[in-house]
Amino acid sequence: LLASGNTHGLFQIESGSGMVDMLRRLKPERFEDIVAALALYRPGPLDSGMVADFIRRKNGKERVSYPHPLLEDVLSETQGLFVYQEQIMGAASVCANYTLSDADLMRRAMGKKKPEEMKAQRKQFVSGSLENGIQEAKAVELFDIMEKFAGYSFNKSHSAAYALITYQTAYLKAHYPAEFMSALMTVDSGNNDKMIAHIAECRKMGIKLLSPDVNESMSGFTPVGSTSIRFGLSALKSVGDEIVDAIIGARDGGAFTDLFDFCDRVQSKKVNRKVFEMLIKSGALDSLYESRANLAESLDTIVSYYMLRQSSSADGQSSLFSSEESEAFMPEITETEPWTERQISEYELESLGLFVSSHPMIRYANQIRMVKTHSDTVGFHGLKDKNTAAVTGIVRSVSIKTTKSGTGLFARIEIEDLKGSLECVAFNDAVRKSRHLLEQKIEPVVLVGTVEASEEKKQMKVREILTVSEFLLKASLVTISIDPDTVREDSLDKLEDIMKQYNGDSKVNLSIGTGDRMVSIEVGKYEVETSPDFMRDVESLLGERSLSLEVV
Repeated sequence: LLASGNTHGLFQIESGSGMVDMLRRLKPERFEDIVAALALYRPGPLDSGMVADFIRRKNGKERVSYPHPLLEDVLSETQGLFVYQEQIMGAASVCANYTLSDADLMRRAMGKKKPEEMKAQRKQFVSGSLENGIQEAKAVELFDIMEKFAGYSFNKSHSAAYALITYQTAYLKAHYPAEFMSALMTVDSGNNDKMIAHIAECRKMGIKLLSPDVNESMSGFTPVGSTSIRFGLSALKSVGDEIVDAIIGARDGGAFTDLFDFCDRVQSKKVNRKVFEMLIKSGALDSLYESRANLAESLDTIVSYYMLRQSSSADGQSSLFSSEESEAFMPEITETEPWTERQISEYELESLGLFVSSHPMIRYANQIRMVKTHSDTVGFHGLKDKNTAAVTGIVRSVSIKTTKSGTGLFARIEIEDLKGSLECVAFNDAVRKSRHLLEQKIEPVVLVGTVEASEEKKQMKVREILTVSEFLLKASLVTISIDPDTVREDSLDKLEDIMKQYNGDSKVNLSIGTGDRMVSIEVGKYEVETSPDFMRDVESLLGERSLSLEVV
């Protein structure tokens, strides 16, 4: 998993993160490479350029050299570079005859950067180095190198412990993906941001998420075979541990055969109308009755039947009904129109707090992917204060209030995409013009604004709220990439026909590969409308990633 560079999801780090990018370039081949990677992925080594040096040396693109021949054994496992605190100590021992305790004192002095202590340590190091045949000038140079690296070298024993967990995690994820992700989601079930990321990771890995099921679900998430994960009953809102235990305990007598068998056997005074509503809306009763819409339409009838059966059982009257009488007593389930995909998503969000069957953002993923100037919720946190940003998501929560002056509006908004969530604030016109978009919770919106960063958090100050289609139509420039080696003879003629068909306001550039260079040509003759149909037609002609947009 590591050596191939196939590190998606390692430590559950999002695919665009710097750590994953570093591992892909490093391509670890042994345990020691993981130890070094974890020690190197910190601000000091990254800012100094040391990480790039390490990767080039490890991959044979740069010669491995040592500050002094005596240090080859100390630095050989890290490509001739000081990565660990223990190497600083080892160098002092080998070059200047320090005891390990004295070497540790020197390391600490370097970290504190106290002038008097450093002056004494430099004198001791140079003196000891002279005894080993190292010239004074070289000894001073070595001390300076060690002092520089001591500022951000890492404790190897700590890094090795983290690396062991990393290796075990990677192994489990590679060989037992459903079991691994089930355990991870059970542990993080109370953290909405992590759950969104885990569900996105499951989709990327080809793991299907199954709705909770009263006949199969346990309390937490459980693997079903090697490619599916079943939601746990504890994920349901308004369904407490006592009810979950009652459902699982009732299954000891075998699976529930139908809805009425479930009502007869599950004994709990805490089961009420809300519990049945959440069971229906989440899909937990699908194995007992196929239509969620019919069950929801018959909710009052089902609850009344359940209460009657519980009352009869408590009074010891269950034996008064023969099997024929019980069957005759069962109420009718009202038939109605099936729920739409949108309704299913809305009710899953209401009952589970998450989208299970399908996330509304998936329908727009390809369109949003084309926009260079767009960011996801994870990428947003990598932007700097005052940067312009555009982020698409589903509105998870919105609170709209009147400002203290009574003349303006203030909205606090939380949006969710396939990777996480983001907090945003909006004022006055941005709220007034788009209030209707904020108050629906199933169609994605695009928030355009600026980054507001503080020590505590990073949020967006929203300037404009748009639908996805409105956002795409604001593209100022469309770049169409053409590969001469794969394009058909008639493709350019067909591309011209498409541009004629979708006349609009966005300028067009053609990006054409010629050898190892890309040539950009402005198409002054045509301006296009960046509608979903236009983008679909271009990508159908030239390939999935042939199109990119820039939206100001």
